[in-house]
Amino acid sequence: MRRQIALSLMLSALVFATTVDAGQRNPLDDWNDLNSKFMELYAHKQMDQAIDAAKAALDVAENHLGDDYVITSLNNLSALYVEAEQYGEADKVFNRVLEKLRPPDKAFESGLIQRLEVMALLYEKHGQFDRAVNYMNQAIEAIENEYGAEQPDLAYSLDKLARIHVKRESFPDAELLFQRSLEIREKALGGKHPLVALSLRNLASVYKATGRNEEAKQLEQRAAQIEAEAQSQQQQKKTVKKIKK
Repeated sequence: MRRQIALSLMLSALVFATTVDAGQRNPLDDWNDLNSKFMELYAHKQMDQAIDAAKAALDVAENHLGDDYVITSLNNLSALYVEAEQYGEADKVFNRVLEKLRPPDKAFESGLIQRLEVMALLYEKHGQFDRAVNYMNQAIEAIENEYGAEQPDLAYSLDKLARIHVKRESFPDAELLFQRSLEIREKALGGKHPLVALSLRNLASVYKATGRNEEAKQLEQRAAQIEAEAQSQQQQKKTVKKIKK
């Protein structure tokens, strides 16, 4: 189920092209039909046939439609290769996506980050942690290059990468990433924000996994205090709202 959800994330770009007027068929009709076909085949775990349909959709996109459709088709095909555990083929196809999204003469493409993170998620679900780390690192680098190393949203990507390291039991790497995420949130949001509490709990989980229970307890206590204060403030706001009504 989780893998199907991950694949559907990769296919989210299809939405813009699924509504077409009835009438004379055109390449877009064929492309949509092929995408529907490979999704149905994928749902029935007929991976070879699904891959063939996705390849056919890519062929239509390359010969008759624009770059947006080609990129979407490449994304779909790379995701299917991951699901079929053909990881080398998946990397080859996804590298074509990256070439199209970040050539030297093209402006930054915001979709690049999401595509890299979704690919990392797919590999993580399959236990391909080295590949997952590679793509998540690329996503983080793209965020830093475009928005800066202290961008608050960067903390989410750092957390995702840290969790991959936790799964592979690379706890020192996970600790450094969770610490950096915490520092970014404290600087951007202040020390009493609920997201700071989240970072504290993430870091505490690594401390627990490495036997540093006392340090973990201290972080959890601080997180609990932040959460209690935030909940109290939220309740006060609701009370004031009711009084004003």
